[in-house]
Amino acid sequence: MVTRIKSQKILTPAGAISGYLYFDEKGIIAVGNDELSFDKEIDCGDKYVSAGFIDLHIHGGAGSDFSSCDTQGVADAINYHLSHGTTTIMPTITSSSYETMVT
Repeated sequence: MVTRIKSQKILTPAGAISGYLYFDEKGIIAVGNDELSFDKEIDCGDKYVSAGFIDLHIHGGAGSDFSSCDTQGVADAINYHLSHGTTTIMPTITSSSYETMVT
């Protein structure tokens, strides 16, 4: 199934463009103004469409700290960041005490 995202602000390496982003379950098929066949369309209007954000240094989120080793807290933190566009994280605990890091 091919999905087409329509937006006036698709962020590309060359800057923001108005057009379409096509993707399927394997990944992005095309970005630009070409009219390709699709099964479903998401119209984002003038909202930005961009690649997911990558956070290389994150201690937690949504009130949870990765050093707690609490499975639900870790999941809550990950889902919080995902809901704001961060698709990849590098969890860190180095601000914790030595005792917390080794337990």
